[in-house]
Amino acid sequence: MTWAETDSLLFAGSQPSTTYAALLSSVRPLVAALRARGTGRGDRVAVVLPRSTDLVRCLLAVLETGAAWVPIEPEQPAERIAWFIEDAQPTLIEITPPTAAR
Repeated sequence: MTWAETDSLLFAGSQPSTTYAALLSSVRPLVAALRARGTGRGDRVAVVLPRSTDLVRCLLAVLETGAAWVPIEPEQPAERIAWFIEDAQPTLIEITPPTAAR
């Protein structure tokens, strides 16, 4: 049995508790969605998410596709986020609705 098949606790505290197995099973659909959008080796995915289990899921999914992630803090001013995106030229942007509205 590997760590990914266990019910060992991965996150606990202010976030909802998550096990390794639950995390891995929740990453697979995101990997499939990224691949369906053509994301793969050599691509860059801008990730504009707050620190959370969703961020971890997203980063693992991006890595699984072979792409690289461009981490962007959603609390940054809109102009700075735009600069990062323009500079990195990502093929895809993962963003939260409140950040997208800015």
